Amino acid sequence: FTDKTRSHTGVEDAYVGIVGGNVDDAGNRLTFNLTAGRQRFTLANGFLIANTAANGDERAALQANARWSSDMLVLGQIAYNNTKFEAFYLDPDELPLLDSKTRYAGLNLETKPLNGLMLGATYLTVPESNANYFGPTGAVAGGREGLEVYDLRFTYQPNPAGASGPFFGGEVARQSNRNFDMDARAGYAEVGYNFAEARWSPSISYRLAYFSGDDPATSTFERWDPMLSGGNGEQWVQGANHFKVFQDSNVIAHRLQARLKVAPKVEIVPQFWMFKADQLNNIGGNPALSVLADNDLGYEANLTVKWFKSRNTYIHGHIAY
Repeated sequence: FTDKTRSHTGVEDAYVGIVGGNVDDAGNRLTFNLTAGRQRFTLANGFLIANTAANGDERAALQANARWSSDMLVLGQIAYNNTKFEAFYLDPDELPLLDSKTRYAGLNLETKPLNGLMLGATYLTVPESNANYFGPTGAVAGGREGLEVYDLRFTYQPNPAGASGPFFGGEVARQSNRNFDMDARAGYAEVGYNFAEARWSPSISYRLAYFSGDDPATSTFERWDPMLSGGNGEQWVQGANHFKVFQDSNVIAHRLQARLKVAPKVEIVPQFWMFKADQLNNIGGNPALSVLADNDLGYEANLTVKWFKSRNTYIHGHIAY
């Protein structure tokens, strides 16, 4: 968004850790991992945590999104067969200009009780933060410090990977705060079908996602805090253009998506989006859109082309309208 010359040098990855495990005589596998330092962390599908470092300003690279590592991540993981438990403490690498001093801590459990079925649950809290939330009058409604998040999710693909058949996914989450009256909700549901034997092996899916807005008629603060959600256009960057204007808060997003393997090393991903607002009150979002005229936000068409040229070379193209 600027032609200003900038430069920035810094350490990206730098961490230490220990990993280990064993397999017993019955074939049960136990593994563990404990690491600390500058490193990347994505929680599940990125619905809650994906972008643990900021780009832009003097760092530039806003579109390339080159930086992922947090300032500090302490991560403990232990897995037994198809069940994994994680505990984490996260200090994201925020831009100095916008550093909210936010820290996250949480517990995560994932298990696969049946072939093709994944169940997950997360508890997350914010022990420290300078960030604030704003009510319908523009006054501070409360702070991010004290935020608590409860999250449940699943994915289910009854047929083996690479075979034709349906797939499903869903997630629900609630945010509250120990220091003031907050009740924000978010979730998604997805259904799709893989046509593995058809030409280009297409996969078609529909996803409905909801992130609550703040109702000015209540004293409770209900606007969803997107925290570190994001990732890429197939995760929670909802619309390459729209996401720059209206991020994952106070929004209802419909996504129709296909995946086409047009060549062994080339995949095309077309998407069509429809966006609506949950509430006309949008204070806390884009300042130019603090009050909305109606709930219709817009439409967007995206097309992504991925070329896995070689083991070491990947080329990515994207166009959005």
